[in-house]
Formats: sequence, C-alpha cells, structure tokens
Amino acid sequence: MTRRSIFRRLAAVLLVLALTAALVPAALAAAACPQCGGEVTCTDNGDGRTHTLHCPADGYTDRAAAHTFAGGRCTACGAMDYSQVRITLPTGAAYTAALHDGEAAVSLDGVALTLGEEDVTGEYTLSYSWYYDGDPVGTGQSCALPAAVIGKEGDYEFVCFVTAVPGNALAGKTISASCTVKVHVQDLLSVTAVVGSRDLYLSLGDATGRTPTSVADQIARAVAAKGGTAVSVVFDKKPVSDAGDLKLTAGQRYQFPGGESPTLSSVRFEPSAAGSYAIGFIAYDQAGKAYPGLLTIAVEQSLGSVDALYVTEKGAAVALEAADFQEFWRETYPQGQLTLIRFTSLPAASSGVLYRGYASAARPGTAVKTGESYYAAAGDHLLIQDVTFVPASRYSGPVSIPFEAYGSDGNGNQTYRSGRIFLFVNPAQVGTVSCSVPESGSAALSSGGFLSVYTAVTGSQSSGFYIRFLEVPASGSLYSDSGATRLTEASIADKVFACSAIGTLRYAAGAAREESVRYAVYSGAGEVLYVGTLTFSLRAVEKNPYTDVKSTDWFYPYVMALTESGVIGGNTATTYVPRSAVTWGEALKMVLLAAGYDEQPSDGSHWASGYLTLALSEGILKESVPLREAITRGELAQLAAAALKLTLPADLKEAPFQDVSPTDEAAPAIAALKEAGVLEGTTLSDGQVVYRPAQSLLRGEIAAIVWRIQQAKEA
Repeated sequence: MTRRSIFRRLAAVLLVLALTAALVPAALAAAACPQCGGEVTCTDNGDGRTHTLHCPADGYTDRAAAHTFAGGRCTACGAMDYSQVRITLPTGAAYTAALHDGEAAVSLDGVALTLGEEDVTGEYTLSYSWYYDGDPVGTGQSCALPAAVIGKEGDYEFVCFVTAVPGNALAGKTISASCTVKVHVQDLLSVTAVVGSRDLYLSLGDATGRTPTSVADQIARAVAAKGGTAVSVVFDKKPVSDAGDLKLTAGQRYQFPGGESPTLSSVRFEPSAAGSYAIGFIAYDQAGKAYPGLLTIAVEQSLGSVDALYVTEKGAAVALEAADFQEFWRETYPQGQLTLIRFTSLPAASSGVLYRGYASAARPGTAVKTGESYYAAAGDHLLIQDVTFVPASRYSGPVSIPFEAYGSDGNGNQTYRSGRIFLFVNPAQVGTVSCSVPESGSAALSSGGFLSVYTAVTGSQSSGFYIRFLEVPASGSLYSDSGATRLTEASIADKVFACSAIGTLRYAAGAAREESVRYAVYSGAGEVLYVGTLTFSLRAVEKNPYTDVKSTDWFYPYVMALTESGVIGGNTATTYVPRSAVTWGEALKMVLLAAGYDEQPSDGSHWASGYLTLALSEGILKESVPLREAITRGELAQLAAAALKLTLPADLKEAPFQDVSPTDEAAPAIAALKEAGVLEGTTLSDGQVVYRPAQSLLRGEIAAIVWRIQQAKEA
C-alpha cells in the first residue's frame, strides 16, 4: 500500500467517525409503560406529531403517543421538531470574473440548516434559483454568468433563492431564503485548474490528467499572448473557502523557472471538499508591466470507487443486478464464486430507500436493513436481484452505498471483498449522445451532441462544463489527443475533457455493431450535474473510391462520411487529392451544403457560381470572391461562421489560439467556431494550440471542418 493510500484511508476513517459522532442525537429520555411501569420502545410515526409506544412486557401499545420536544428532538423517539429548523445563507458572497470568459459562473456555498446546534442539512434537498435584474438566469448551486454581464467590465448583483425540502415531507415544511451575491467583471488573465476532492494536493507547476496545462504554463502563455514574458506572480489575499487552501503568502512574489525562490511551481493547492476556489493575482513581465488575472480551481465532486454503477432519474426506481456483483467479484477472483452481499450502510432517507420485493409506490415491499444477507444465486433465501433503490421524489444527485461481498476465491478458500455501489439520480431525463462510425474505421467525437443534451437537462446554453468517462468501450477503443493515446480502465479515472476538447477524442470500431459507455458531466465548479450515455454504432460504407485516401489517414472517416452524404466528391472518380489546396468554389459548396442549404445550379461561368450567388443573396458573403483561387484557413472560418449564423464576440480580448491575435480580422469567427466545436486547431509538441489562419486550407483538413459543421448544425 502506498503512503498516499494510507493517508486516504486514514482520512476516510476519521471522516466516518466524525460524521457518526455528529449524527448521533442527544440521549433519549427513558419512557415507562403506563400499565406496568416497564421499559418501552418508541418509534416515530413520521407525521411530525406522534410516535408508537410499545411495552414488550405486557403488550401495551399506544399508536398515537404525542411527541414531547426538547432541544429540537422528541425526548422519547428522537423525531425532529421541523418547526425549529433554521436556514442560514452566506453573507457578503462576492466573485470576480474575467471579461469575456464564457465559462465564468457564480455559485453559492455554505448553505446550512440547523436544529439548535445540530446540523441537519443532509435531511433536506436544496434547490437554487438565480436572478439578475429581476429575470431568472439559472438554477443549480452554480449559475453561468449571462453574456451581458461577461461582456462589459463592472459590478453586478445576483439574487439567489434557496429552497430546502425535507426528506420527510409529511412531517416537515419547506424552508426558503435568499441572499445577494456580488460579481465584479474585469479584463483579466483567466486561468483554471481541476483537482479531485480526494487528491492530496495540486502543484501549480504540474500538469495532470485533470489539468493538462499547468497553472504556471497557463499564466506564462496568457502573458505571452499579450506580448510579454512572464517573470513573477503576486497573489491577492486568500479567500476563505470550503473547497480548500492555496499554500502561499499574499503579497509574496513567486518566480517563474529561471528566477529566484520561491517559485510559482512550488505553490500547492490542498483540496478539502467539492466546490470552487477563486483567487486574484497580478503577473509581471520582464519590463515590469502588470497583468491582473484570476485563478479558479474547481474541486471535483468525488464519485468514489465505482464498483457497481446505476443511473436513474428523479423519482424512478432502479433494480440491482446480480451480474454486476458477480463481475465485481471476478475482477479479483476470476475462478471464484460470489455467495452473498451485505450492505454495511444505507443511504440517507432524504436521498432514497433500498427495498426488497418492490413492485410499485403502492406496494414497495420491505425496507432493506443493514447487515442482511442477499444471495447471488437462487435458493431459499433473500436475493440481491430482488433489491431496488427508490429515490426520494425530490432528490437528484449521487448516492453511495458501501457493501461487503462474501464468496470463494477459486482455491477452496472463503473470503470477502469490500465494494461500493454508486447510483446517480439525474434531475431530468438525459438523452443519448450518438456517434456513428464506419466499419473497421474510426471517427472523432463531436461536442455538438454533448452540448445539445447539456442544454436540454440544465437549461443552460453555456459550454463551461467538462466530462469524465466512467468506463471504456468493451469492444472498440477510445483515444484521446486526436488518436495518440488509448484510454484504458486504469487511465480514464484521471482524465477529464472540457466540452471544447471533445473533438480530440476518437473511437476506433471493434467487433460490436453497437456499444455504449457512460459519462458524468461536471459544472465548472466541480459539481456532478448528471450522468449520460454515449452510444457508438457501426455503419456500412461503400468501398473507398479514392486511391489516395487510406484508412490509416486521420481524415479518412471524415472524407468517407461526407462522400457518402454527397457533400464532397473527388477530383476524379478515383482520387480525392487530400493534400491540395481548397479553392473558394470548393469551400462554398461544401460549407453551404453542410450548413443545410440546397444544391445550386451553375450559371455557366463556373461550376460553383450558383453557390456564390446564394452566399451573396443570404448575406454570408459581403462581396464576390475568386472561385478558382485558394481559400485561407482564416477566410474559411469567416465563411463557416456566417453560414452557421453564429453570433460573433463583439469585443474579443483573449486569443482563441496562440497564433491568432484578438485584433485579427478572422479572430471573432475563429473564436465562435471554436466555441461551437467546429475548429480545434493543432497541438504542438510544446503544448501550444495553433490555427495558422494565413495558410491555405487543404482538402483533407476541410473534410474534418465540414463534418463538424454538419454536427453543429444538427445540434
């Protein structure tokens, strides 16, 4: 066992002990039987007023004995006095956001419900409603900042209404309160990082699976994009945050590599709990010029170890499967045999209940008890496949249920293994994201499908979310870095992908005609929003007609898909010429067809003259273009953005790629297409991502771009 593992297990044990102590109510007063004076048992009736009193000695029973409250609890049965619960919202909440940061969000942490001095927040389901200027702008603990706010420097106020619904809706009443959250928008260097809530720390000089470009490198590149060379960084006063702590001294200069100590790379962030940590800083270049910035660290809500994964939606029951536990057992004991399962802890009533023999809400069966044995094979005993989780009607979010499995190891020895069920209750029905792949080929994923599902579930148009895959395909293979790195069960746990980076993932077909993987969507603040499904399906394709396009070429699936749909064709019947420059005429036809326009007849002057006429009449082009001349990558971006009718940023401050200045004529279009997932750029060996707007566009390259235009149009 590694030192890190020991620390984690010790921390987990201490946390469990602390939570156990916190949840134990004050000692109950002894009650006596009114007939014989003997000891009685008292069980809460769940109506907020009465409990059942029973004497085992003489059988006396009072099914409507009145609660006697003291200190917020019934002295006989421990039931809560919901009328005494108070809600507390944070005061003075304030955030700083970077100008034009499309992923900026405001969140509300620290909401607490108390019963006297006892924290009972876990007994309630919280919902958040955000308002700006009197208009609703979002729901959830985090809310993406509207474009009107991010687009202009200034100070803004948001009002958040918090509603707390008790798990026992019969006994308790809904509580609500509101508070004001201030947001200051400034032209800042925007730097982000993601760290797991169970990680020990994140060094600002380290690149990880969650933060592929280190904080130090992000600051250096942001300063370089503004014409300077970063030398040092000074951080503002540290915020008080439940999410964690950045181990530094405010006002101290932290140097970049090559400078004096202390260095920026030596600064560590130590996470505590899921949430968002934001701190301002000023970066200085070699001439002493100051660049204000904002570092935002998302502490990811931990999914824990996922040994058996189940996904449902609000109010929908989900049955456990014996096969899932059998698979869990055989991961460790391939030749062994699972015998039974025991749940070592049950979920809080506010999240849901495990039942055996569940048929419907009217016939729920019997509630599962801690320590009961549920067998994997049929027989005269309780069966694990008869267990169903029924979420509370208003609950959405994660549910973790620990268990112990017992069985044989395949060598005649009886043993056991601990595990954990992870259930996620989605707030709404989540649509499936589909990826069609040619047989024996591969295809890049598109952010369009993920964006469409995200908007349907959350109601937000923002792309400021990221994705973690919970499993890898069983038949085919999933690759990151545009096909360079194969994702495995071991490596995928530490990989997260921003929505804008989904296009760097590729799926290579296996033998299965269709297969699915599940993924979790996180907010920019690290909160799990929902769990969805990505389905891969193979499609039959005609024989490759092009002798100069090989199945191993990165552009092969795009060329084949667009050829099949009639958007593109070869220079001859047997050649595509992927490395030749694209002409304006070719670009007009491909882009307009992909954007949903019909085929256009020629007027006889040039085969693409009809497409030029259409583009001019639709306002896609402002003036005529030379149809026979090569189009540059920058000109293609302007054409595609206009054809898709994308809204361009009015005052672009940040470069969309390292080699594209915010002042470039094509920069707004390039930025809009990048946001839409159409443009991805090229990642260099030093980690920089470039677009090369002045270069001619090649036919192989336009196939990928046009394919993504189709996906964006469909989304």
